[in-house]
Amino acid sequence: MLQQIKPTLKARGNLVVGQAGNPSGVFNACLYGAIQEAKQYPEIQNIYGMVNGLMGMLKGDIVDLGRQQSVTREGIKNAPSIVLPTSYDSPVDEDYDRALEICKKYKIRFLIYMGDRGAMTTVNRLAEFAEADGYLLCCLGIPHAIENTFGFTDHCFGYGTAARENAILVRNVGRHIETKGVTAGVRIIETAGRNSGWLAAATALAKDSDDSPPHLIYLPERGLDPAQFLVDVEAVHRRLGYCLVVISEGVKGTDGHTLRPSPGGVGEYLCELLAGQLQLKVSCDKLENLPRFAMRSASVVDSGEALMAGQAAVRRAVDGMNGFMITISRHIDPNKPYSSLIGMVRLSLGAKSEKAVPATFINEAGNFVTEAFEKYATPLIGGKLPSALEPDSIGEDVRLEPLPLNLPD
Repeated sequence: MLQQIKPTLKARGNLVVGQAGNPSGVFNACLYGAIQEAKQYPEIQNIYGMVNGLMGMLKGDIVDLGRQQSVTREGIKNAPSIVLPTSYDSPVDEDYDRALEICKKYKIRFLIYMGDRGAMTTVNRLAEFAEADGYLLCCLGIPHAIENTFGFTDHCFGYGTAARENAILVRNVGRHIETKGVTAGVRIIETAGRNSGWLAAATALAKDSDDSPPHLIYLPERGLDPAQFLVDVEAVHRRLGYCLVVISEGVKGTDGHTLRPSPGGVGEYLCELLAGQLQLKVSCDKLENLPRFAMRSASVVDSGEALMAGQAAVRRAVDGMNGFMITISRHIDPNKPYSSLIGMVRLSLGAKSEKAVPATFINEAGNFVTEAFEKYATPLIGGKLPSALEPDSIGEDVRLEPLPLNLPD
């Protein structure tokens, strides 16, 4: 049961935006939306940015976003690299006390934090510290997770772009394998996803015919039986003369235990298994973190929703909301095009939530996804991939000017 949403007192002061944890391809779009929206409110006097997240702010690494040249601000949305550096350090209690002192010093009343589960935990803790201290600080979190692992939201910001990038990469590898034909052997592609298979599942969107790659997909939610895996691969290889397999890095055996405890990863283990048992030519590639930096091929839907999220977070902060996480809800109507709404959930709930690929998205054999998943994911990557991909426009690189802050009197 969600807690009732009640705004706190109206505030007036400065806004600071930061991000932490693993990046997503739409960080910049989200930041752009927040900056543009913030300039519409007289309650927000200055717009600041944390350099290297909250831990950077503790060191005084703050940049004035509102006073950047207009061409710089406009370039943020499509910049090919992350404009505000992220941080991977976890604050301790003393850090939150210091953060509050900095907020008081710079008259910061609005704080928006973007990032992964650790970032949402951080902004929730800061909201709690501010409330306990009696300092009026409106904190909101915007979850970015390319693995799509947050609950209370239809999907996470960043997932659509990472899913699109994975589908494009697998489409390209698949074309290469089809060209080589029977000399290609078996190619295994290992994707990110330790606890869930959302990214591996997205590679199914690369298919444009029944026999086109990928041919098999295995997710952590179902597990993998090595003996059945050999049967699956051999059946595809016998029919086509080659096979492309996608597997999530977190796939375990059907008993829940790791397939091989030694280093090397599940992809390499399966390569050894195929070579040893079926004497097939095999190779393995790892996509790992590449989709995190897919600004150049961002999904238009993902980018648009991230921009809306930045705008909505500013509006909610100005309304006096504190301790909430931005979410996405989709309109479900088969007779209408995809559309979504921005919502909110308590950070204390959202930061701890988990979302696995549901059973209805995995086929009965456990070696591919269902049509239900494709209907879910296709709109998020901006629609079906064309047979020939047009080159994506890449914006100019953006470098923020280290402008001095407008300090209060």
